[in-house]
Amino acid sequence: MLDEPSVGLHPSNIEGLRDTIKMLAANGNSVVMVEHEIEIINAADWVIELGPGAGTGGGTVVAQGTPADIRASEDSIIGPFLAGQPAVSRERRPVDGDAVTVEVADLYNLRDVRVSFPERAMTAVAGPSGAGKTALVLESLVPALRASLAGEKIPKHVRRLDAAGIRGLAEIDATPIGQNSRSTPATYSGAFDAIRQAFADTPLARRRRWKPGHFSFNTKAGQCPECEGLGHVDLDVQYLPDIREVCPLCHGSRYREGGESQRLRIASRLRSSQRGILYVFDEPSTGLHPVDIAVLVSVFDRLLDGGATVVVIDHDLDLLAAADHLIDLGPVGGPAGGRVVAEGTPADVAADPRSVTGPYLAHHLTRASRH
Repeated sequence: MLDEPSVGLHPSNIEGLRDTIKMLAANGNSVVMVEHEIEIINAADWVIELGPGAGTGGGTVVAQGTPADIRASEDSIIGPFLAGQPAVSRERRPVDGDAVTVEVADLYNLRDVRVSFPERAMTAVAGPSGAGKTALVLESLVPALRASLAGEKIPKHVRRLDAAGIRGLAEIDATPIGQNSRSTPATYSGAFDAIRQAFADTPLARRRRWKPGHFSFNTKAGQCPECEGLGHVDLDVQYLPDIREVCPLCHGSRYREGGESQRLRIASRLRSSQRGILYVFDEPSTGLHPVDIAVLVSVFDRLLDGGATVVVIDHDLDLLAAADHLIDLGPVGGPAGGRVVAEGTPADVAADPRSVTGPYLAHHLTRASRH
């Protein structure tokens, strides 16, 4: 049983993963995977597709069969992508204007590396695992810019930083939002702040002197006393696993009587001005269906329309192919990596013989052009 084994893998590593899975099956094993990677799905013996949507809109087997069956199915959502249809179609933005430039003297396998990220455009940073992507972006560009914005000295290993057009930094990663099990998208994004205030402003709440906290399941004043705002209770049955039941007092509402991670961070940022903000995303395509990749890129475009600059570390070929500017590090990971082997438009990188990502990107672009 494999749960998205392709997560975080460069296209060159996908080949090895595919061969390993085939070897497992050839040795008499049964392999079941949850996966979004097109190349892995196309190599499967049998595909079961759930959908057609997510949440209450899903839960149905919309298609099943061989990859060829799925590609031919009119009901399949992923079929067209298995056949080569690109997930993203967008007009590229100009990259010949101002840029954020960083020079790294010596960090891990980076030696005298100079890279520019065009402002008000989307730059993708690619390369095999260990090629220096994290060292360049998350451990050089990000801390240097953060220090510069705070009026502090930039890290010693960063020789130079030129980011005159940037007034703010937003690093968006997939770390857990917090440890509070009561948190919801509405509480994290701040939407509940206005809702609680609206309830507190009602005549009844004013007469009873209820504050906004009275309408929160995160405070004792507002949460159900039986389940403490969780909406459920766990029953201890001694030697067996606990049984979870809907709270008998609040019936799951989580209140007294009268009272998903990286994308939530993006949503919360969309409320404010984007002009002059540099957004850094670390593998935002993780766990996303091709349809979701298109939505993700549309969100990037909303940020760019507002005057932001977007830098993405990723392996997803749909995302790399949609970038305005692409930087490919390599040629391999470890001591032999750490160099910019190719940069430019996705087509430029695809045509560069020095690029490890190039052949996979070229194949992807060729298939996409047929659609």
